[in-house]
Amino acid sequence: ECVSRGRWLVLHMTKENNSEARCFFEKALELDPNYVPALSALAYSHFTELFFGWSQAPVQSIGKASELIERALRLDESDPWVQCIMGLRHFILREIDKAILHVNKAIDLNPSFALAHGYLGAALAYGGEPEAAIAEAQKAIRLSPRDPELFHFLLARVRRCRTRMRR
Repeated sequence: ECVSRGRWLVLHMTKENNSEARCFFEKALELDPNYVPALSALAYSHFTELFFGWSQAPVQSIGKASELIERALRLDESDPWVQCIMGLRHFILREIDKAILHVNKAIDLNPSFALAHGYLGAALAYGGEPEAAIAEAQKAIRLSPRDPELFHFLLARVRRCRTRMRR
């Protein structure tokens, strides 16, 4: 229940809701320190904080998020959320090949995982594969056309437009 409430709050994409969500994830981990969904959700909240520029200490936020998602991966590498958030970690660190690898694993585990398709599109766009990026972004949009994280799906399209404008 704590993880469900926290995920709902994170999707509001505000600093205050993200902080409140983190409290729910931490409470879940107090109840079970090895609860993989809480670990991956807490890592995601730290990455969300970084992505939106809310972190007062970005290096520490990356470290904390990385520690959490690596722990979750050690506990359950077959969890699609864990693979997806690990992919996000590598994307943020600009390790595009590793990001693509992990997000592809998430999709292999759950082919209908819209967020993973959206992240794959963004990673492919930054990796110089604009056509594949657009295809993944469109797949993500088809899977979840009203997704609260739709902006992630559109990163591939924006990146492609910027690339074309520079030429």
